Amino acid sequence: LLRDKKLGILAALRNIRNMLTNPRKEMIDMWCELISDQNIIRNNLVLPIYFDLAYDVVDREFHYNDYAPQVMKALQDAYIASIPNLASIFTGKTLIMVDVSGSMGCGISDGKTLVGNRANRTRFGLSRGGSVYDDLSTSCCGYKAGLIAATVAKATGADVIQFGDYARRVKYDKNKNVFALAKDLCSPMNECTDLGSAFKLITGEQAKYDRIVIISDNEVNSWDLTSNAYKNYLRVCT
Repeated sequence: LLRDKKLGILAALRNIRNMLTNPRKEMIDMWCELISDQNIIRNNLVLPIYFDLAYDVVDREFHYNDYAPQVMKALQDAYIASIPNLASIFTGKTLIMVDVSGSMGCGISDGKTLVGNRANRTRFGLSRGGSVYDDLSTSCCGYKAGLIAATVAKATGADVIQFGDYARRVKYDKNKNVFALAKDLCSPMNECTDLGSAFKLITGEQAKYDRIVIISDNEVNSWDLTSNAYKNYLRVCT
């Protein structure tokens, strides 16, 4: 199917485990060429999350594979190429609220084990920027939150607010590499998680948005205060 160019890009991503279980150079080369083809990515409106999921599979399960660096580099290139596809989804004015509280420094879990392997990223020199949370891996919750925020911000020019004990607006360089920008946007502030502070900030500014995207591990302190802050924002700004 790869030789005949009959394998769809999403099918190629879903078959990454099969490709790397018994890899052959010819197949890997064709696979990388397919999934990083900018025209195919744009025409099929493939979203960045699919490449990020595949990247994590390779990093977690096939870091020892000789072809891992080549495959991961192709996935990085594909991720960047897919960012403009988000513009058709996030129309209008968007605000991203990013949780940078202490708990966001924890690693992501699949319910059984922590995901990711920092040592292997170091070995291959493939870290997408890492995390500033105690030098944790790119599978740290904070980094993943920063990556989502950076991706949407680059695609749509969205406003970004970080919140912890308090909330603050973040000025960012839209031309910066998305993985480096992710590291900037996940930089920690403090321990607590006061989502209400972010709504109070935009209420005071009377800032109106078509949508608000909240990225958090949901350890929100004082839920009643958060709910009231949200309701007050709607009352004032809608």
